[in-house]
Amino acid sequence: MPDIVFHVFILIIDAFLERRDRQMFELREQLKKQFKETQRAQQKEKRASDLNKRFISYSTSPYVVSTDRISLSRGPSTTQHRFAICTELGGGRRIPQPAT
Repeated sequence: MPDIVFHVFILIIDAFLERRDRQMFELREQLKKQFKETQRAQQKEKRASDLNKRFISYSTSPYVVSTDRISLSRGPSTTQHRFAICTELGGGRRIPQPAT
C-alpha cells in the first residue's frame, strides 16, 4: 500500500512539472514572436524616418532650383525654347549670312 501512495505522489508531481514546462515553453515562444515583431516595427520606423529626412534635406537643399515637374509631352518644346533663348543670348551655333 505505501508503494502505491508513493507512485501516485510521484505521478502528481510529474504532471505538475510537465504542465509548468509547457507553460514556460509557450511563454518563451510568445516572447520570441513579440520581440521579432517589435524589431520589424522599429526597422520600418527607422526606414520611414530616413526617407523623411532624405526628402526634407532634398527639398531644402540650396542646389534644388525648382521642384516643378514638366510632363514628357512638353519636353521637346521646352528644349527648343531653351535653345532659342541661348541662341538669342549669343550662345549656340550661328549660320553666317551670305554677302549681298
